[in-house]
Amino acid sequence: CDSCARQGTSRRLQPVDRADLVALLDPGGELPLLDARQGAAHRRLLVRWVREHLGDGPMPALEAWGKGHAAWGGEDRSPD
Repeated sequence: CDSCARQGTSRRLQPVDRADLVALLDPGGELPLLDARQGAAHRRLLVRWVREHLGDGPMPALEAWGKGHAAWGGEDRSPD
């Protein structure tokens, strides 16, 4: 969004990633298959959105899921 772009916290999408996002937003479009990197990016984005718009306190389960924690069937892929 424009607000995130002004803050410098957003990233530029690669052309293939932009095409996948456009397909995801098209109600009649065919859904793209996401690789592990894209899946992790979508989890982080959803966690950030929920935290910013719905969160009014700590959400440890959501944070763990967003990092792909082993408890959710994935490995921890946090950037930390």
